[in-house]
Amino acid sequence: MKPHSSSWLPLSLLLILSFAFWLLFFNRGLTVHDEGYILDAAWRFAQGQVIYQDFFIQYTPGSVFLLGSIFKLTGPSILAGRLLMIFTGLIISWLFYRITHSLIPSLLFLVWGIPQLNFPWPTWVTLLFMLASLAAKSKFWSGFFATLTFLFKPNFGIAVIIAHLLTGASLAGLLLPLVPVIAYFITRHAFISALDTIFAFNFRYASLGIMATSFPFPDFTSIKDIGKSFFYYFPLTLISLSVLNLRKLHPKPLLFCGLFFLVGLRPTTDILHVSLIYPALFPLIGLLRPKYAWILFIPVFSLGLFKLYAKPYTGFEAPYLRQNHPITVLGRETLLVDDRA
Repeated sequence: MKPHSSSWLPLSLLLILSFAFWLLFFNRGLTVHDEGYILDAAWRFAQGQVIYQDFFIQYTPGSVFLLGSIFKLTGPSILAGRLLMIFTGLIISWLFYRITHSLIPSLLFLVWGIPQLNFPWPTWVTLLFMLASLAAKSKFWSGFFATLTFLFKPNFGIAVIIAHLLTGASLAGLLLPLVPVIAYFITRHAFISALDTIFAFNFRYASLGIMATSFPFPDFTSIKDIGKSFFYYFPLTLISLSVLNLRKLHPKPLLFCGLFFLVGLRPTTDILHVSLIYPALFPLIGLLRPKYAWILFIPVFSLGLFKLYAKPYTGFEAPYLRQNHPITVLGRETLLVDDRA
């Protein structure tokens, strides 16, 4: 059943609230390694350098194409990329509602969303395209968005493509986004370099276990350990209960959201990386009966709010509350950072 038009008013207000809340964070913090890595690649692309040939980046090229195209209009900019993520987050919030007809996923995303990592990062865009593939009414567009997911992060892309294939595939939709990308690399004599980086290098890199982290065992000896155990084991419990409840829950959201989360869970299972895939499971909460969904909402929202304000920015920088010292970057943009910067 489609939602009544009047039900869009609460969503509109929530989107406005999300935009205003996320703006409080978009110019806070600075990390030259992760954010700088993406911004440098995008600026090189904007200047005409060829990805994988003139410079190296281990990711699939989607983020470089998107952000580099924006830089062609704005010039190099930290805040432009962060504003892009805010609008990405608003579309994600809208897709949550379109899929579930519930405000709960969007309310959870208010604190689990863009401020958890406020700069351009492929995971946010892949989450958007996964949800778009899930929500698409036609097989063509579902396949189209599945391949776009791959172009921004291959592990998530493979998960979404598998989900698409299992729920009815469109070969044309899957192939169409690849045409301009392949043409770009072939015409610039960088196709072999692209294939080697996207597939061979990343498989070699993953096989070395450089980014691998251990999965923690449950620990209930302190409030902190209880919260950490809930953080790690709640998603697995939710997926398991959703599998057992398939007769009442449509399997398609479980397939798309569950595969997306599980693929992102390993090999890097630190708190920061898991936080970024947490929202992928929010549709499963939103599709529950309202009384159960609201019961789950309270601890999940509280945990997200705690992590947002109390845990280190990007996993190892000072928390947001200490990011309050203004600096000027690029001669024209003001960021609020901690006293070390």
